[in-house]
Amino acid sequence: MKLSENPILLIVLIIWIGFLFGGCEDTLNIRDINDETPKLVLYGRLCPQLDSTCIVLSHSKLMYGAGRNEYIHIIPDGIVELSCDGEHWVTGVFDNNRKKYVFHKQDFPIEEGKTYFVRASYPGYEGITASCTVPYSYEADCHFDTIVVEHDIHDGVVSNNPHRDVYMQWRDDPTSENYYAIAYYGMVGEGPSEFWFREWTLESLSDGETWLQTFSDEGRNGQTIRLLKDKLLPLEDDGVDNGSYYLLFLDKNCYLYENTWTDSQDYLNSLLLEPLHTYNNIQNGYGLFGAFCMRKVSR
Repeated sequence: MKLSENPILLIVLIIWIGFLFGGCEDTLNIRDINDETPKLVLYGRLCPQLDSTCIVLSHSKLMYGAGRNEYIHIIPDGIVELSCDGEHWVTGVFDNNRKKYVFHKQDFPIEEGKTYFVRASYPGYEGITASCTVPYSYEADCHFDTIVVEHDIHDGVVSNNPHRDVYMQWRDDPTSENYYAIAYYGMVGEGPSEFWFREWTLESLSDGETWLQTFSDEGRNGQTIRLLKDKLLPLEDDGVDNGSYYLLFLDKNCYLYENTWTDSQDYLNSLLLEPLHTYNNIQNGYGLFGAFCMRKVSR
């Protein structure tokens, strides 16, 4: 029997085909994207161990439109303020050399365990706000552990020759949810200022399977965390150079931002994966307002 001889079956088939292809259709309205209002973008990370707090203020730009090829500029004449109670505010001073709003420690000290607030404004943009709580640091017994081994396996290959492997090891605090990173500072000088592991060098660690930039104690709460740092080193080399290593205690904002930022870069290198949005905790805008503490790692 032909379909033309059964009009009911033909109608059902047409409806089914229309539903099938119509359900897969995803129309992108360029006009809606172009009509989106640009917003302020703020990046700031608080740290009690630093002499100052630096905050960057800029703006978003439209993906389409006349200004799509223009650079995103730092805003030097906006208003950026910090508060420890949401009522009394200290205004940052824009530093032309750093291109950041600076709050010196003597004017606005940062303490572990306290919650802080930020707000920023600039004519023509909606004002933005955010808050974060500085995590507690603790004596984590973080140190390097260099061992001499042979006949072990690295990347699925047996290493028969004697060599040294260097591990970074620390003890997790079982009383709280913890987020960590290992940072390396190799610059010449007395020590880190404006120190943050994305501004300088993030020392990636390997657990043998996955390269880690940040680490959560989920699944290892209260345990000793041990990650492989250097492998297959000569016997006379301990794998520790003259730079300084730090164990960073991150708040969840920093942890989520760094994880999603890293994952987004991985997604950009693949044509088969859906892009991942970077974490954002700025109200009415974009960016990050987070906190961390740091302790120097013993040799």
